[in-house]
Amino acid sequence: MRKPLEQRARERALGNVHFIALQPAEVFHNLLAASDLAVVTQQRSVADIVFPSKVLTLLASARPVVASLNESSEVARVLREAGAGVVVEPETPSALFESVTALRADAGRRAAMSARGRLYARQQWDRDQILARMEGQLQALWQRSSRGGGVTREADPILSTAK
Repeated sequence: MRKPLEQRARERALGNVHFIALQPAEVFHNLLAASDLAVVTQQRSVADIVFPSKVLTLLASARPVVASLNESSEVARVLREAGAGVVVEPETPSALFESVTALRADAGRRAAMSARGRLYARQQWDRDQILARMEGQLQALWQRSSRGGGVTREADPILSTAK
């Protein structure tokens, strides 16, 4: 999509739009951390097909998110659960503009969302915590199966939530 976007920017003489090369991870993370808020957009038809990794990075970087995407998506659920952003109807530019404008004008709200997003990221996606949870869950499965009980989807809290 880069070439068509560059062409559109040239046609419209958008002097405030700059295209840069793909940046190293450290530079990318620093750019995110320097932002006041982030915008994530998806088409209405996208529900749980993708979970953009940038959402994890944004929350971990303590950036509030305005997300224009399917209300039933996993991204919307995470943002609501974390209290780290605003979800607006996808493909509705006016709703996106209004939410970005309102959040940009409210530094206190942005700061609260930033803190909640960072905390959520640490609680949900911190490598050490994830590995410790996984280890505990695997040990519980092993103990149940070693007692001869076997593991069934209905009896196991991990498997029962798997789709």
